[in-house]
Amino acid sequence: MHGDGTVEFKDGARGEFDAVVLATGYKLDFPFLDEATQRLVHADEAPNYFLDLYEHSFHPERPRLAFVGLYIPGSTSLPMHDAQARWVAKVLAEPSLRPNDAEMWEGIERYRGERQSEKAHAVLVGFEVLDRFARLGGFE
Repeated sequence: MHGDGTVEFKDGARGEFDAVVLATGYKLDFPFLDEATQRLVHADEAPNYFLDLYEHSFHPERPRLAFVGLYIPGSTSLPMHDAQARWVAKVLAEPSLRPNDAEMWEGIERYRGERQSEKAHAVLVGFEVLDRFARLGGFE
């Protein structure tokens, strides 16, 4: 952007605009996690920055760590966050409800396969996710 209000593009073309919006995406960043945990959940991997978490919430090797809201939402974002948060709170409060490690690893491997497909950004959208968290939490 030049001082005269014009914008110059990579190809040399110029134009005058009221605003420039840089919609470049985002990078998941967890500076509060130690490096070992970041590597464990693959938080440092590009380009998609998906995390290796069971139901986008838990990792088998970190039983007291949980994530909420780190999936691709659709029109049901707030209800999904609520259902996921309720399920996570229930599991943290009652550790016997935590899925066993084998089940968690199976879920993580399944999700790895899904996210490699060309539909990776549509893996989790809509009411089916809301229903899944409600089922997991026992509050259907």
